Amino acid sequence: MLKNTLQKISQEFTLALEHEYVGHPLADFIRNEGPNIILDNLPESHKDYLTKGSCGQDKWATKRGAWINIMNPAITRGASKGYYLVYGFPAGTTEFVFGLSQGYTEAREMYGSKWEDAVENTANLMRLCVPGSLAKGFLFGKPRF
Repeated sequence: MLKNTLQKISQEFTLALEHEYVGHPLADFIRNEGPNIILDNLPESHKDYLTKGSCGQDKWATKRGAWINIMNPAITRGASKGYYLVYGFPAGTTEFVFGLSQGYTEAREMYGSKWEDAVENTANLMRLCVPGSLAKGFLFGKPRF
């Protein structure tokens, strides 16, 4: 079911951008059903985690794309602060990415005009924690969504 969810969003998101956002079934799926499916597929030890999906507020998120995140409630309860795992669905592709993301709103508040440098520095420090053999399987850099 998780595979089907990721495929559905990645294959349908860009096509959906050509249609009205309000009331679109894929927008509803990304906000509601998709996060629930991901939550249902987490290990029992992580059932207290939170999931949330977004593809825009009043219109499609064409710049950042759609996403569904997985949040440890001890760290964050929303995408604007802390850090969390995220499935990202870039607009204009049929791909999806899975990564660790940081709350940009919190970074902007803490670091002002230098927030992007601060986020990148934090990401670089976290990359140092990934063992060399494991790091070979990751693509590092700024997200494309």
